[in-house]
Amino acid sequence: MCTAIRDMVKNGEKRGEERGEKRGEERSARLALLLAERNRIGDLKKASEDKEYRNKLFQEFGI
Repeated sequence: MCTAIRDMVKNGEKRGEERGEKRGEERSARLALLLAERNRIGDLKKASEDKEYRNKLFQEFGI
């Protein structure tokens, strides 16, 4: 593979990773806000430590 194509692929991968990271941060922030608004502080703490529980809450809130 030539250098130009390799650079384009790397650049595309980096942009994809950045988008994914941003989306994850936005989802987590949205979940934290919703839980805080509902005074579900225990759930917020647990979600920050437990990935499976966090995913369950994402589903619960449609995030």
